[in-house]
Amino acid sequence: VYCPKNTKDIISRLYFDGSERTILTSATLTNANHGSLEERYSYFLSNTGFPTNEHGCLSEPKPSPYPYDEHSMIYYCTDLPHPTREHDAFIEQGVERLIEVLNISEGKALVLFTAKTDMEEVHTILTQRNLPYKILLGTGAYWEGISIEGKSLSNVVIFRLPFPVPDPIIEYKASIADDALMEVRVPEMIIKLKQGIGRLIRNYTDTGIVCIIDRR
Repeated sequence: VYCPKNTKDIISRLYFDGSERTILTSATLTNANHGSLEERYSYFLSNTGFPTNEHGCLSEPKPSPYPYDEHSMIYYCTDLPHPTREHDAFIEQGVERLIEVLNISEGKALVLFTAKTDMEEVHTILTQRNLPYKILLGTGAYWEGISIEGKSLSNVVIFRLPFPVPDPIIEYKASIADDALMEVRVPEMIIKLKQGIGRLIRNYTDTGIVCIIDRR
C-alpha cells in the first residue's frame, strides 16, 4: 500500500490540463470564512493544483438552505485541561462536562471522537454512571457517514477538536509547509469539524445543539 507524494501534480494532470471541463463541489471545500476566494480555498488549491488563472474559476461559497441561526446553537468551553498535554485530567473533567450537556438534551446525542482510545475511556466511565438514556459514541466514518433526522439526534458533541492524527501523508504535508499548524493541521481540522457539525441539522425543521468539549 502506498500513496504518491505528488498528488497535486497527478490530480492537475488528470482533471485540469485537458480540454474537458471539471466541476468540483462539496460542503467542505473551504478552510476559511474570510479573505479572498484564493485564501478561503487555499488548502483545496494546495492539494489539487486547481488552476486559478483563465482556466479555472472559484465560486463564492453558497449559503446552506437550512436556518442554522434559528434552529441550532453552539456550546464550547474554555476552562478544561488541555486535551493532549493534560490528557488524563481532560478525560476526567471532559466526561463530567459531557454528562452536563447530555442532561440538557436528555440524551438524543451523537458523541464524536478522533481517537478510539478516547472513546473507549469515555465509554468505560459512562457505563459506570448508569445514565437514564442511551447515547451513540462514534469515530471514523461517523463524522461524515451518518444522517439522523428529527429529535432522535438533538445534540452533536465534539469530544476534542479533530486535529489530524499523525500519519505519513500528514507528516509529509507538514514537512513542506512554511507553517505546518496553520497550513496543514488547522485546515484539516476545520474540514473534519465541518463534517461533524453537519450531522446535526439534516432537514429544514431539525433543531439542536453542537457542543465542543475542547478549550482550544
